[in-house]
Amino acid sequence: MAMYQKVLEIDPNHARAMVNLGNLHALRQEFALAQKLYHRAAEADPAMALAHYDSHLAHLEVFSLEAADDELRQARKIDDALVTGLLTRLGDSQVKRIPQDAEYSRKEIWDRAISLRLEGTMKREVARALTAPATLAAGAGLLAALIVPGLGFASRVASARPCRRCGRPFWRRRQVATK
Repeated sequence: MAMYQKVLEIDPNHARAMVNLGNLHALRQEFALAQKLYHRAAEADPAMALAHYDSHLAHLEVFSLEAADDELRQARKIDDALVTGLLTRLGDSQVKRIPQDAEYSRKEIWDRAISLRLEGTMKREVARALTAPATLAAGAGLLAALIVPGLGFASRVASARPCRRCGRPFWRRRQVATK
């Protein structure tokens, strides 16, 4: 809960964090707080069907059936396939449905982590390191150290080989058909 609250301090309109924090409040039986967060998430991201679906579940828990039906109807308007999948995922053996978390893809997590890492001091340090004259000279020296020794190993001309009979060097490509 503390992590989601910290996310909301950084970005007060982060809908996924509101939904997930609302889910935690709903699991703690704090349905009024959960409803407020679901409502704020739906306002922040009108295309998020999950906020309406989880709000539907919270309304069912407090027996507010008309509001629950309205929320389910709104969720179906936004993404009917998602809501149908959530409703049919649970079998008959499980009576109570639990709120569903708004998930993040791995790419979103890495992109955000890298962007946060490059903000502030890290961004300044990287920019300073890449533009420093000493860094450019060191890079050129490293490149020369890697390339120059390699030039001696791979000669461009084939070397002359000694003849098996007399021992004189000759180049195989220049030899005629008869020896």
